[in-house]
Amino acid sequence: MVEIRAIQHPSFLAVPLRRAFSAAVSTLFSFEALFVLYLFAGRYKGDPRFRWVPVDLTALFFGLSVMAGMYVLARRGFKVRRKAFVLVLLALAFVGYVLLSLTWTPGRSYAQQKALYIATLTLWPLIACAILIVRDRHRLRRFLVLTLLFSMWVAIESTLAYFRSTGEHLSVFALGGSYLGSGRTVGLGVLIALAYRLFFAHSRFQKVAATALTGYYGFVLLILGGRGPFLAALLGASVPLLVGIRVSISGKVFLRRYTILLIALGIVLVITAISMLERGMATVTLRRLLESSREGSTAVRLRLFAEAIDLWSEASLFGHGIGAFPILAGFGDIRSYPHNLILEILAELGLGGLFLFSAIVIYALRALGPLSTIRRDPLRILLLMLFANVFFNAMVSGDIPDNRIVFAVLGLMTLPKGGKNG
Repeated sequence: MVEIRAIQHPSFLAVPLRRAFSAAVSTLFSFEALFVLYLFAGRYKGDPRFRWVPVDLTALFFGLSVMAGMYVLARRGFKVRRKAFVLVLLALAFVGYVLLSLTWTPGRSYAQQKALYIATLTLWPLIACAILIVRDRHRLRRFLVLTLLFSMWVAIESTLAYFRSTGEHLSVFALGGSYLGSGRTVGLGVLIALAYRLFFAHSRFQKVAATALTGYYGFVLLILGGRGPFLAALLGASVPLLVGIRVSISGKVFLRRYTILLIALGIVLVITAISMLERGMATVTLRRLLESSREGSTAVRLRLFAEAIDLWSEASLFGHGIGAFPILAGFGDIRSYPHNLILEILAELGLGGLFLFSAIVIYALRALGPLSTIRRDPLRILLLMLFANVFFNAMVSGDIPDNRIVFAVLGLMTLPKGGKNG
């Protein structure tokens, strides 16, 4: 009798299917989807498959995401939370200082372009995340899911490129972008997948799937060849240990249950890496991690670091002006940078610029809350994991405009307290 009713009335399947379809449509056709396509446009717009697009994809999705964001904000009556408002004001002060430095920089075309990018392409992620996305936890989860899906696409494309390549000693390039860009994107994915496994997965299937996805992302990071993204992912993954371990006044150590799993995963990773090295099966990432600091890109970065420190010592208070580094370092009026966000700010904007940027970071960290508050909210733990990841990456690669994801994560860190929407 039950079987006959199930055949005659299939609505018991239609309801969850309709909900799943509705959720998929609302996710794909959302402000967050446009924003993710903008935020990571540099990771895929160089792919030959997108040459048919007649406009620059970064500019296209920047414009579309801004228009969609203004529509969302208008529907809210242009209401902005205090913390988000203060963070945006601090960011505007930093951008204003960048624009002001155009009056004393020796740079010309590159300096003007860089200042323009910072005032638009770099500032928008912080505004969008602080004012629009993080105010509603549903939007935040949607953004994280879309970021995970995008990183999965990058991971799959990287895997295919790896198996198509003829030289196993070479770094992997996929989607027309650099291995560093791919690694930074996959690094975000591995942390979201890991956090889902630690805090949000309930069923056995969810836990197994999340663990497998985390392991797959780890494999991709090992074959891509980027040391910075790999180390940044490890740093982000270690954040739950800091949060989950508590020492009482009497000296007793209390561990949250998820820290045991995290320690076990770390042990497996170390054993696997040692085994691969001993058997001569080390991937390009592992080999580059063992590279001497006197050779390769490490030596180049160290020279750039030293050059940036020397330039800062010549104009310690106000810096040489935005875009000045490549000219004063002898590269000409072209895009070049120290590959370290702090040293770049010091060389070009001096202590004044570093003070304004530090104010943004410190305020965002304070907005995220004290350790006791973070410990009780898995979303805050995840945001701290992402911050550790993107900030470490910014210390070893990219310039200010390149590090849009840093400003996006800083905006997300104004997450309202509790489970309610802000």
